[in-house]
Amino acid sequence: MTVRLILAKGREKSLLRRHPWVFSGAVARMEGKAQLGETIDVCDSNGKWLAARDGLNSYRLVSGESDGLPGVSIDRFGNFLVMQLLSAGAEYQRPAIISALQHCFPGCAIYDRSDVAVRKKGGLELAQGTVTGEIPPPLLPVTEHGMKLLVDIQGGHKTGYYLDQSDSRLATRRYAKDARVLNCFSYTGGFAVSALIGGCKKVISVDTSQDALDVARARFERDDVFKLLRRYRYAGKKFDLIIMDPPKFVEDKSQLMGACRGYKYINMLAIQLLNLGGILLTFSCSGLMAADLFHEDYRRHGAGCWTRGAVH
Repeated sequence: MTVRLILAKGREKSLLRRHPWVFSGAVARMEGKAQLGETIDVCDSNGKWLAARDGLNSYRLVSGESDGLPGVSIDRFGNFLVMQLLSAGAEYQRPAIISALQHCFPGCAIYDRSDVAVRKKGGLELAQGTVTGEIPPPLLPVTEHGMKLLVDIQGGHKTGYYLDQSDSRLATRRYAKDARVLNCFSYTGGFAVSALIGGCKKVISVDTSQDALDVARARFERDDVFKLLRRYRYAGKKFDLIIMDPPKFVEDKSQLMGACRGYKYINMLAIQLLNLGGILLTFSCSGLMAADLFHEDYRRHGAGCWTRGAVH
């Protein structure tokens, strides 16, 4: 018999917001007897299972080291599983990973986006293409927090979309009401769409990739963000909310100091474009940039900042 923990009525709200804990005061009863350390089902007062991700259209299934699988990233977009195997250890386990995905998600196609240059450091060839099932369409419709988006699995960045920024895109809406928004390094426009849903007056999104802008097709500008920010400063343009989500600035330790200068420079420019009381949401996806070093650069200039996974 499956052991189930049944929550009291209304106490499932924190879990629906993805909080990882269940407090004893939220528990109505236990059905069955669990062994110490056993995994059990958690259900709401009506018996509905709360631990499934199946209700989501797109989500990160495996996130590298945080899931105990270094070098492995797997995203789900509808009925497509997109995997990246970036280390020799991950590549060695390729057959086992594919077998596990086929077992757990028999209705899903698997597509490989292990076409990342870091594989060469481990003596691996780049790999891309269909592993099992059908070929992904050029643009796959997905939903995220009420937004309808298009994902380019075959040719887009990473696995096609930055799912690790899902919570950040949702949080952006808190600051968007009646704001003039500048969305830098916009890619296909998830932050822009979220800001529009949040009630912003106007959003300008900037990226150098024409392919990404073609997917978005909103009020987007193709430009170099560094140059554009300088032009905006010279012209005296101001914004209430600026989103800064640049690509990785550092690939190895020899580039670290240059990356620090780059992050400081674009954020200093952004700060100068903010209206009084304006908000800068700034992010870093450079794994070699330690959080304390990233924060210290901006504390010196009075800029609060966000990093992926933490809010400050």
